[in-house]
Amino acid sequence: MNQTNIRVAKVSKVNYETGMLRVTYTDKGKSVSTELPYANQNSEYFMPNVGEYVQVALLSNGTTKGVVTGTYWGKGNKPPESGKGIYRKDFSKTPGAALMRYEDKSGDLLIKGANIHVNGVNQAKMSAPHLDLECNYDANIEMPKINVSGNKTEIDSTKTDIIMKLKSLEKSIEDLMKLTGKNADVEFLDQLNLKAAQLNFDIAGLSISFSQIIERIEAVEAKVGITWP
Repeated sequence: MNQTNIRVAKVSKVNYETGMLRVTYTDKGKSVSTELPYANQNSEYFMPNVGEYVQVALLSNGTTKGVVTGTYWGKGNKPPESGKGIYRKDFSKTPGAALMRYEDKSGDLLIKGANIHVNGVNQAKMSAPHLDLECNYDANIEMPKINVSGNKTEIDSTKTDIIMKLKSLEKSIEDLMKLTGKNADVEFLDQLNLKAAQLNFDIAGLSISFSQIIERIEAVEAKVGITWP
């Protein structure tokens, strides 16, 4: 029965297409291996860099056949983060650039990357008792149809302007403004609460503020002799 011989080596060449490595043995002789298979975990693909230290399991029958079992932590190669109950997997050779991290004590799961894409072929769903979405710059939602439902729906903006661009609003504004000599109409099917210092609507190049819409509604009321309930 063949036994294995564990040796320490440094990666000298990476074959990214085949997933194999050449290594230089650092324990003695500085000899360079032939291409060796690189062990992976459940078919993962993440090749080490040239210069990284690895362990090599060689057959002790005098041949050069073996397998690179992987990299390892040590005094000269410390983990970027450590602690009891922490699971961390870096997807980049730059620590912290892209990673998945879980902390057992808090139950927090972090997924980090410069750009993150979630692609559901049939459906993608997010559910939680409390769900917060934060964006420091722009948030864009594009789809053929958007349904927003809830017992209470509020759009609150106390310090910024809200600009709404809705194709379905264009005809309504045109109808109301025709009655006032220009174009406009607004229809509320149920209830909509908007809080903002200033609210603007921009439809196909037409820009109008909410206060201007109210003024034109009041003008229509006065003209036709009706008031809204």
